[in-house]
Amino acid sequence: MEFEFNLEIDKLIRENKILKIQEGNPIASGAKLPINVGKTFDIYRVPLDLLLFNHLNDRFASRRREFISETGTDLKTDDLHSQKVIMDFIWESNPKRNDETLKDILKNKQQKYGVITRDGRIIDGNRRVRILKQIYYSKEGTYSNIDKENFKYFEAIILPDDINDTDIQLLETRLQMGEDEKVDYNAIEKYLKIDKLKTLGMKYEDIAGLITSVESGKKAEEMQGIYKLMCDYLTYIGEEERFSLISKMEDHFIKLYKTLSYYEKGTYNVSWNPDDYDVLDLKTVAFNYIRVGYEGKAFRNIMGGQRDNKGVFSNKAVWQKFKEKHDKFVDDLEKKVKSKENKNEFNNVEEKESFYKEIAKIPFESYLKQGKEALDNKAASNEPKKLAEEALDKLDSIDIDFFIDNFDKSAYKFLQEIEKKIGLIKDRVLKDVFDKRK
Repeated sequence: MEFEFNLEIDKLIRENKILKIQEGNPIASGAKLPINVGKTFDIYRVPLDLLLFNHLNDRFASRRREFISETGTDLKTDDLHSQKVIMDFIWESNPKRNDETLKDILKNKQQKYGVITRDGRIIDGNRRVRILKQIYYSKEGTYSNIDKENFKYFEAIILPDDINDTDIQLLETRLQMGEDEKVDYNAIEKYLKIDKLKTLGMKYEDIAGLITSVESGKKAEEMQGIYKLMCDYLTYIGEEERFSLISKMEDHFIKLYKTLSYYEKGTYNVSWNPDDYDVLDLKTVAFNYIRVGYEGKAFRNIMGGQRDNKGVFSNKAVWQKFKEKHDKFVDDLEKKVKSKENKNEFNNVEEKESFYKEIAKIPFESYLKQGKEALDNKAASNEPKKLAEEALDKLDSIDIDFFIDNFDKSAYKFLQEIEKKIGLIKDRVLKDVFDKRK
């Protein structure tokens, strides 16, 4: 943070000062909120040093949970260090968008009023207050041609005494994710918000009514299911609560959730009858590919879709062979990761995940490619000429001198298996075709 700021921590002093502001003349009247329908509110100019970022604000819920996991302590509203941490969270949530807003406020000042409680906690307007503080408390000359006094106050509704915590929670949701949903609201935070509201006892239909982009109760229920899948993934990689690791992986979990839902509903189109343990294996393999960053068509090649048989999981023999290679590699890789962790060779979790991705990327790609080819070959089982031609092309591609100079016993074993397969095919052809023609 490139600036320091003043802050009145004492709650009683804050409340008394804000009460005096309310006893004065408002700068505007007639404002409305999505609570207390029919009631209007006044707007006041409140000094920045009386305002506190609410540590329970769901705009940065995932970052707060990471903070608790890492430090063993929670953020606090009446703590200067916590306030500075929250300011960093708010800026880092969308630096580009925040920079655009900063430029707009420098040019046009505050254009939209916010909402605060009687003790100065910010319910709506966190980004604007954060930016106003950055401008007002910046070093002289940081921003040219401005009068800092124009950025000393935050224009806001001051909520009445009789509003309870539940009303505040609902108001925050409606203001931040309701009719005028913020474009910069992190997608992961939305999943956390839905789970939080459900945990508080709300029905899925009511949750959908609060959040514009959630069109139905069914959608809200689906999103909570996706959230639980995200939590399962973080637990699987040993990084519970570290939601920043999946901030760009939403589509992966949506796709995996839908696939698992098809199985639960009995509408998953595969050529065998996988049981719950098989589906758990599928989920685990998918988690590993998510960890490496596979997406789009490559990710779909693992699972296929509801109506096709184009994923390696759709054929039992192909899946088992693919999974055998995959599991052996992953077991060895996880031992390497654990060994490096025990030796403190990773400076942070990002280094650990980068190491995993770097080591696994090419082998994972190879296993999936082989699995997809095996699946395509199964589909072409009634085209022996085509398969024989492709097999011959692959054998022709082997550099014999390189093979000899870099002899691999396991590769030679495959050649022996190929020779055996060819012998079986030739014997059947001789017996059932040529001998019968004699």
